[in-house]
Amino acid sequence: MADEPIVVRELEERCLRLSQAESEFLLNRHAGRIDLRPIVGSAGHWLLRPVHCCGVIALPGGRALHIEPKATIANLWRLLVGAWDLVELADDRVSLQTAPELLGYLASVFVRRCADICARGILCGYLPREDDLPVLRGRLDLLANVRRNSASPHLLACRFDEFTVDVPENRIVRSMLHVLAGSRLWPGRSPMRRTVMRCLSSLQAASLVAVTEADLDAVHITGLNRHYRTPLMLARLLLHSMGATHRPGDCLLPALLLDMPLVFERFVRRLLDDALADHGLRVRYHGHATSLDDAGRLTLVPDLLVTSGATPVCVVDAKYKLAAPAEVHSPASADVYQMLAYCIGYGVSDAILVYPERVLDDDSSRDALPVPLQVTREGVSARIYMLGLDLSGDPACFDRECARLAATVAALACAD
Repeated sequence: MADEPIVVRELEERCLRLSQAESEFLLNRHAGRIDLRPIVGSAGHWLLRPVHCCGVIALPGGRALHIEPKATIANLWRLLVGAWDLVELADDRVSLQTAPELLGYLASVFVRRCADICARGILCGYLPREDDLPVLRGRLDLLANVRRNSASPHLLACRFDEFTVDVPENRIVRSMLHVLAGSRLWPGRSPMRRTVMRCLSSLQAASLVAVTEADLDAVHITGLNRHYRTPLMLARLLLHSMGATHRPGDCLLPALLLDMPLVFERFVRRLLDDALADHGLRVRYHGHATSLDDAGRLTLVPDLLVTSGATPVCVVDAKYKLAAPAEVHSPASADVYQMLAYCIGYGVSDAILVYPERVLDDDSSRDALPVPLQVTREGVSARIYMLGLDLSGDPACFDRECARLAATVAALACAD
């Protein structure tokens, strides 16, 4: 049937027949995520290859493109829960079969948690305001009063705190609900869509804003807004999966796509952050850039920098890619050069590459530390380790892989 979804798998190439509107939409809107090439001599046929993403793209004309991940859905769920610290959802028994279903489930959880907020009581707070009023409220701003009200002596420039629901938490929640209300996730009369509209009605006093990562970073969880924690983390995940900041009133065709390199990096960061904290080590993932050259033109920003106090110990880079057969026991040259630059720039001897697959022989001792690629030249001594986190096994196997990776990195970081 014409409206049946097109199902493809991450990094796998397929020959598809696409309409002109569908091909132009993918080329214009998703060029960085979908590799699309026309087949010469076969009009309307294209070679399509998703690049490190999974999820769903709604196409013009009613069809949808479903992209399945390399990882199993059960392991993708664990990656998402760990990457976005969704501790309240860790025990959910998700029996979904596809990535679009999983993203739709997360959107539904977001809506239900927003409904809980509205039922429990919407957060209010005091926000600073400035206004010209006929009576004094708060305190008088003398300079502003002279500047603005010289010709209007009946007005006073006031500064005051207003008790309002228009706080950042509610702005973010309402704006993300507004975006979801304009999507095709749920039919017009479905219970979930009705829940979305009820929540929007309850939050109508909050401003619609263009939600950004900075808006989410600016919200700090306290005892007062703790019930907003999971909805805000889900809002962050959905914002990433939508691929861009959405303005109120946007009528873009919806897409929910997971950037798998970002998911993998965030998961590895959280995993190592918890594991290394017990050893007095800290995992830094922003604000740690350094320069390789004396002039400061070549900036180095590894995914993770492990420090003891303020002293760098080692660097970690999460590489969401499959190693070539010849690279299973030795990293690619480009990765080696990158790790060498990190070691020189930060003055450390150890660099760790983490891949989403098994990189050791099955016969290798699981308790032994990996053998590094040793690089020793005049003034430079670096050990480059390859570690893997296999995403293809069952959940129990994945949990063991996570424990092994955390223990190995901790042993390497504490070795010196």
